[in-house]
Amino acid sequence: MSAFACNEAHIGQLAIRFAENNIWLGEAQPDAQEWAYELACANINALIERYGEDNAEFLVGCSLTAIPTAYIAGCVQASRCVDYSLRAIDIIRMAQCYDYQACEAAAYNSGGYRDGHVNQSHVNRLISGMIRSLPGHNDAIYHYDGDGAPQAVRIA
Repeated sequence: MSAFACNEAHIGQLAIRFAENNIWLGEAQPDAQEWAYELACANINALIERYGEDNAEFLVGCSLTAIPTAYIAGCVQASRCVDYSLRAIDIIRMAQCYDYQACEAAAYNSGGYRDGHVNQSHVNRLISGMIRSLPGHNDAIYHYDGDGAPQAVRIA
């Protein structure tokens, strides 16, 4: 697999949606800026695990020997202004992209919803929340019992 650093705007908009959907991280419900920080760090950790620290520095565009403050600060700043032109389906695809980039880290692929580090269960909850906001979701069939389905025809 491969990974890249999602840009600051990408992480910022995801962070806003994590906060808007009241998704927990550990024992807290972070605001958008806290989500941006955590999402950026998880993305960086995936790059380090996949490519090693030296190559990950190239991908992020700054030194990783200390906290990459410029990248993280850019993600946090981008989480301060919501882009209302983004549709639910856009956020779902952006979350899938982030998931693919972050999945290189072992910690991302383990843990649960109440864990204090970003992991796949958090992204899945965001995607589920965005699906629930799609037009027609509440009118769609929740339980299917087969009533109204065409009957099978036996062909001899």
